[in-house]
Amino acid sequence: MDGDSKTANLIVAELMAAAENRHDSLTVILAGYKDDIEARLFGSDDGFKSRFLTVEFEDFGEAQLRTILSRLIGPPKKNSRDDPAVIP
Repeated sequence: MDGDSKTANLIVAELMAAAENRHDSLTVILAGYKDDIEARLFGSDDGFKSRFLTVEFEDFGEAQLRTILSRLIGPPKKNSRDDPAVIP
């Protein structure tokens, strides 16, 4: 077992212990790519997957990402000496 695997196993063991010991006051959210989560995280311990409810979200399309970005940055600013133009 290499160092990364040992570290990952320690993290999983600690996470499982915390989730078990504080099940009434702790919420754990795991996020990542489905294949990685299933193979690397859930595959590290037989009982790990059974402790989590799985919710999958579809990937965003290009138009959806543009909408999200435009909402985050707001409308374009007007060009002034103190404030350079924001390129859309």
